[in-house]
Amino acid sequence: MFVCNCIYRNIVLVVFFGLFFVPVPTNNLWWREAGNTSHTVLFFILSFLIYQRLRPRLRYSNNILIYFIVFVIGMSLGALIEVLQNFTHRESSLNDVFRDFYGITAGLCLIAAINLKDFNHHRLTMVIFLLVAASCLFIGVRPIIKLSWHYIERNNAFPVIVAFDKDWSSSFISLNNAEIIKTSNLNKNSDDLPLVQFNHGKYPGVSVIETEPDWSGYKKLVLRIISMEAHNVHLVLRIQDMDHNQDYADRFNKKLLVMPGLNVLEIALSEIQHGPVNRQLDLKNVAGLILFSSDEADQFKLKLSNIYLE
Repeated sequence: MFVCNCIYRNIVLVVFFGLFFVPVPTNNLWWREAGNTSHTVLFFILSFLIYQRLRPRLRYSNNILIYFIVFVIGMSLGALIEVLQNFTHRESSLNDVFRDFYGITAGLCLIAAINLKDFNHHRLTMVIFLLVAASCLFIGVRPIIKLSWHYIERNNAFPVIVAFDKDWSSSFISLNNAEIIKTSNLNKNSDDLPLVQFNHGKYPGVSVIETEPDWSGYKKLVLRIISMEAHNVHLVLRIQDMDHNQDYADRFNKKLLVMPGLNVLEIALSEIQHGPVNRQLDLKNVAGLILFSSDEADQFKLKLSNIYLE
């Protein structure tokens, strides 16, 4: 019994300090999301461990009371982790508390279903508990499932870097002082693209926060932009690799003139490769792409088609 108690205690400590201290990789979306999703999985396991420790001590108590105590302990631990993360390199997040909730609820519902398995007159209740447990687990892990599918679709679409009219691109797009406005697509026209509205503010733009990294087998980058404005629009294209040190001179920067109507802009990858001042940009390890306005101009709208390699 002493050995089992030590094992349970050590597992709880691993869960706690793992969520508290282990840094989440910031340069990879999948690992970042996996770290977030682990809250649901670990607190699902944690609910079983807490229950197994409490059940012998409260063997004469009502199961509902034990479930409630487990829930309170689990949620308190989750909230404590988020508070303590404010004093470390990790950021606290309310979304993580919700993920903890899904994990604990799923675990308690599964425990309740197991406790009812020998009672034939509670079969329906047991099924309901199982369905709730499965639903909570699915909600908790759904983001990583969705992102994984988007990675597959992105890989299949390559050499398309981003397609603004495809759902998979949403996982790899970040907006700054801008918003994407969906347009009707009833006729499935090839130019019926979502509008990107660049709002007034500092550097409004669209970032592809993680691109397919290896561009080395291609010759040029192509951007198709339809301007909805009656005047010219000035944009800046920024491309960096994984070795980028955040200095302006250590990446590719190019000013783009976007005229009213359709613009097909082609940029040689050799030009992009020689963008940094003191080195060559690594075309096998491209990390991101940003299209933004350097002027705090009035609001304007563009239709962005696929950005792709040829």
